[in-house]
Amino acid sequence: MKHFAAALSLLLLAGAAQARAATAKADPSAYAIAVHVSGSEWEMIGGNQFEDVIVTIAGKHYRLRGVFIAGGLIVPGDYHARLITDVHKASYLTAQEYEFLFPDGTTWKCGLEGLWG
Repeated sequence: MKHFAAALSLLLLAGAAQARAATAKADPSAYAIAVHVSGSEWEMIGGNQFEDVIVTIAGKHYRLRGVFIAGGLIVPGDYHARLITDVHKASYLTAQEYEFLFPDGTTWKCGLEGLWG
């Protein structure tokens, strides 16, 4: 199951770029999901660097994974995000992809890697 989740996350992230400057200024109202980041770490997988963040969204705890942002780890704190992908192929399966909006207008895409409680 862990390999399935990792493969699914990598599939969701295929083509996702590092945090990018918003060319056309991102509309903050589109990023209505409040996200609290409580931890972050990076990991090397197959020669690629990924960043995992432990977050709380609406009282639920998730681990999200995205391409590592050159220059450092995401600092714990409160951010805003939007849900890009929300797939439920069965009542017991979910696949989600989020996009964070940072205070400087850059964005970061990440996929659901783990969830609990």
